[in-house]
Parts: sequence; structure tokens; C-alpha cells
Amino acid sequence: MNFSPCVFSKHLFCKVLNKDLRHLPSYENCVEDAQKFSLLTRIHYLLPDDTFIEPCGLGFVQHNRPPHPLTEHELDLIYEQPFTRKLHPKTKNFEFNQEMVERLETSVILGRGCWGSCNFCVIPLVQGKKVAKRSKESILKEIENLYKKGYKKINDLTLPTLNMYGSFCQLYDEPQIINSPIIDEKITVYNKTKYCNQQCVGCPKRVLRDDLYPLLEGIEELHKKYSGTTLELRSAIRHDIILEQKELFRKIMQFTTRLKIAPEHISNTVLKQMNKGTRKDFEDFLKEYKKINIEQGTHKNLVPYFIAGHPGSTMDDMELLRKFCKEKDIYVNLTQVFTSTPGTASTAAYYTGEDTFTKENIHVARNFREKKDQKNVLVEGFDFLKDDESG
Repeated sequence: MNFSPCVFSKHLFCKVLNKDLRHLPSYENCVEDAQKFSLLTRIHYLLPDDTFIEPCGLGFVQHNRPPHPLTEHELDLIYEQPFTRKLHPKTKNFEFNQEMVERLETSVILGRGCWGSCNFCVIPLVQGKKVAKRSKESILKEIENLYKKGYKKINDLTLPTLNMYGSFCQLYDEPQIINSPIIDEKITVYNKTKYCNQQCVGCPKRVLRDDLYPLLEGIEELHKKYSGTTLELRSAIRHDIILEQKELFRKIMQFTTRLKIAPEHISNTVLKQMNKGTRKDFEDFLKEYKKINIEQGTHKNLVPYFIAGHPGSTMDDMELLRKFCKEKDIYVNLTQVFTSTPGTASTAAYYTGEDTFTKENIHVARNFREKKDQKNVLVEGFDFLKDDESG
């Protein structure tokens, strides 16, 4: 029998494929049948640490498991390198870009990763759900060096979700020794062998820690040492999680001028599709936030992120959100229209018109006009938000 080179390559490859690897629906199957695309997304979501084989054309694509998150030692070494903290002088539109990134010059990175599991978010896919963190000592050393150079203000401590700093999952309990090419020595990493449903928020195996608290205390000591220095926290917190970290909540509030959170909506129907906290979670947060402002004698602004046009969201849902914001006197400023992002459960729902996990039919705002109309429902009555702002 004669084979073309490509067909022969696939025929030969089939014989050497690792039969223990999980197979995903092929690219062609996903194009022909939306349900197959939903299945592919669901498999990948529920088994993020697995390796997969995906047929594509005359060959295969192997999706290797993501690397283990960097250890404290590795992250410390990376971020203690002598970065210039400046744009390259040959950057296009230098002056415009310089204005945009000026505050980033004194932003200090805490780590990477987020286990919030929002269905629309790509962060777990690109940074992982395990939070890798730098050590307190490394962060304080960087901040002190900035103060020594004459900087007076640290403009943020950055992490996808500030109050996840130091948290971890107990299911990653199988140690493995590997070689680190970064520090050129053996390190211990941890694997998860037990299956879980990837619903991390509220999971008893997900351990919350308040490691950010002693770090902020260390920064306060630096402020005593270097007169006139300050820190402003600009990164967002997870509002439903912070209710279990009330002392940390109060400490964070001491370093904010306005607090960013991401409730995204108020309709429980839409929140379910987003895999976000419930309306009650947000209402409980607002009560605690008001209480802390009274305790600290402040009137700091709350800046919530909202999404219009997410799969499952209707005009009635947006009207519900608008009325809620009016009643609670919430400043509506950061609102975006849902944009599908490859690999996320929300994108699969947008493509199929079904909940990626329950397979229930849901409303999907597909055209730009309907998405914009949903946003305009929320904008209506808020004169300070222009219709063309995207958040």
C-alpha cells in the first residue's frame, strides 16, 4: 500500500502513541459538532494537570501538562535581577506608552496564579491555579532598594488576587524531586493524584493564609525608616474570600485609596454561568466594607468590575444589576462587554449556547449590538460613564 509522507507519518505515529494519554475530540470533530468542543473544554477544565493527545488534520497535537509553579527560591532569584524598570528607548510611541506604564515602575510583583476559577478568565490557563509566591524577605528587599533610590511611593503589590497570597491546595500532596534550570539544583514539587471538581472557592482543601498581613507590617516598618514613603494597593481582592480574612481586610484597607473588586454581576443566574460568588456574598461584603470604613474613619471608594453580555445574561439581568447599583449607591466605572477567550468555559458556552458543565440551554448575546445594548442598560443614569468606555 502506498502512503503519502504525511499519512505515513500519522500511521507510524499511531503505533508509538502513549496509550495512557487521554484523547481529546479532534479539531475536525469540534468544527463539525459544537458539543464536541464543549466536551473538549470540559475535559481540559476538569483535568488541568493531565497530558492530552488531540487529533488534528493528518497528525496529532500533544498538550503536555503545565509546568509546576516556581518555588519561592526561583521567584526570588528572577525578580531580584537588576531590571531597569524603564521602557526600551526605541519603543514605538514612547511618550504615550511611558505615560501608561509610569506607575508600573514602582509596582512590586508578589507572585503568579489564581484559583478563583471564573469561567471567563484565562489566568488559570496561562499562570496556573496554584499561587506561586515570592518570599516576604525578597519583596521587602526590593521595596527598600526602591526607597534607597529615592522613590517615595510604591504604586502596587501585584498578584491576580491580592488576598490569595500564600494560599495553597492540600490535594497537591505527592512530592517529586526535579532539577530546577533556574537555580540549577534539585527542588521538591508536588503533584495531585486525587480527582476534584475544580471548584476551589469554598473547598475545604483550599487553605487560605493571611501571609500578606505580616508583609504589610514589614512595609510599615520601612515607612518609619524612610520618611515620606507610602504604599498604595491597586490590585483587586476576591470579595467573597476576604469575608473569611476580616483582619487582613482591615489591613488592606489601610493601604488603599479606592478598593477594586470583581463581583461581575448581581443576578444569581448569570453568576452561576460565570462561576462567581452569589448575590448574598456581595451584599455581605458591602456590609463589612461599610463597617470597616466607619471603624477607620474613612469614605474610600469601591470600584467594582462588571461584565455585560456574558453567556446567560439577558437585558432583564442587566436591568436588575442597574437597579442594584442605584440602590446601593455603587460607583459604576469599570464595565466591559464579554469577549470570548480561547480555552475558557464561558467561550465554550458562547459557542454552543449551552452551559459547559450542565448542558442546559442558555441565552447568548451573539451580535455586537445586543452586547452593547446590555452594557448601555447599566450605563443608563450614570452620567460619568461614557457609552464607548470598555473598562
